Amino acid sequence: MYVSIMVAASAVAATITTIIMGSYSDVKGKRKPLMLIGFIAWAITTAIFPLAAFLTPIILAVTFAILFDCIMTFFGSKAYDSTFNAYITDITTVENRGKASGLIQIMTLISILIVYGVSGFIILAYGYFIFFYFVGILVGVFGILGTLLAKEPENLIPLNHFSLCNNKNTIKFFTLFKKTQ
Repeated sequence: MYVSIMVAASAVAATITTIIMGSYSDVKGKRKPLMLIGFIAWAITTAIFPLAAFLTPIILAVTFAILFDCIMTFFGSKAYDSTFNAYITDITTVENRGKASGLIQIMTLISILIVYGVSGFIILAYGYFIFFYFVGILVGVFGILGTLLAKEPENLIPLNHFSLCNNKNTIKFFTLFKKTQ
């Protein structure tokens, strides 16, 4: 039951974060600073995730694990889901965007297979704490290096105002509530 609650809360956190932080990066007209902060914080929160195991009673530990997961998801969604994916859209053209997005999705799936394939061995040999430290380090190293090596898109113009109305072309949800005339 608690795993289901954690997965659901994490999905909600990711969705809301992606919408809001994606819009915020459009407003600022900068992707790299948000990606850098997101990857650093994502790495740290991934490494501290297992600290919830030290809390007692168990319900407190479970509550903090769910909270840590949502915080970790917030930073992951800030770095990757919203800002990095927007960055890919900024640096590609209509002609090569599908290929670039396809390659990114393939690499994501391959990395998931590697993590699931290797994680069991790492956890058995070293325990959960080392596993999360290792994953946090990997997220930090690759996220920070990738962000520092990336070039800020030149054609990105800041919106200079924040409004959920900026999302009207991507969030069709609000059109459901319009009165038909």
